[in-house]
Amino acid sequence: MVVVSNTSPLSNLAIIGRLGLLRDQFGAVLVPVAVRQELSKLSHGTARRLLDAAFADGWLCVTPLRQTIPTEISDGLHLGESEALGLALEKKADWVLLDDGDARRRAAQSVAKSELARHV
Repeated sequence: MVVVSNTSPLSNLAIIGRLGLLRDQFGAVLVPVAVRQELSKLSHGTARRLLDAAFADGWLCVTPLRQTIPTEISDGLHLGESEALGLALEKKADWVLLDDGDARRRAAQSVAKSELARHV
């Protein structure tokens, strides 16, 4: 199973000490470079240490994008959200973890378009 995450789901779970739920549920989670950079600036010291340990353990994996993110996906979104969606599409992810409403709508639209493309 391929899972990609944006920043907030990871940081919020780390802050409440429940980051391990993702490892237990999914095994591994991919994050794009922009998300890793955002997580490294997290002001909550304990959460940042938990995230750093997860990256060191290898179940949180930084995965650079290989392609440019299409404008119809990235327009109006923050860099981390755009890269998470772009990586999810590149890797044909089973799940993408997003907390932002605009990003979730964009993900739903992208899935619908890709489903249509498979049937045309």
